[in-house]
Amino acid sequence: MIRKHVLTSVIFTLTAVFALQCGDDGNDKDNDTSDTADSETDSDTGNTEDSDSESAGTDDTVAGTLQIPEEFDCTPVLFAPLYFSNPENNAPDQFGDVISSPEIEAGGTFEFTSTQAGLEGDFYLTVVVYCEGGGNGQVPKSGVDWVGQSPQLTLGPGTGEVDAGEIQLIVMP
Repeated sequence: MIRKHVLTSVIFTLTAVFALQCGDDGNDKDNDTSDTADSETDSDTGNTEDSDSESAGTDDTVAGTLQIPEEFDCTPVLFAPLYFSNPENNAPDQFGDVISSPEIEAGGTFEFTSTQAGLEGDFYLTVVVYCEGGGNGQVPKSGVDWVGQSPQLTLGPGTGEVDAGEIQLIVMP
């Protein structure tokens, strides 16, 4: 169950998520089928294979599956992952990879991968799905946007892909 104080802290910190992440996701780990961000970066270096291999070897990730309830009735516009070392904190320790226009449907699942963003230690992953008519990408709107939280995860260099498991979405209280 998502704790009320975590949801409160999400409201206060999503302005930073929006400002820091929405303008530049830096890579194409956002489950879309286009390769534009990777292609642009790789064409700048002129070396696609080495560039991808280097980041794959040095970027530890978190992967999970959102369980979307049947009553999920919205058009998602933004998926925002937040890492908290303590779920009672008012601000996240770090932000994950924001995904614009995620393909999330009622009754389905949504698999995601996010960088660990250099974190080391035990963390909780809180996710927010912003919907059309909901929050403005900075503050989720009660009764419209959706949230979920993982169990505690151990992150750090060399952990590779950490499995956040299945995360159940609930409508923002």
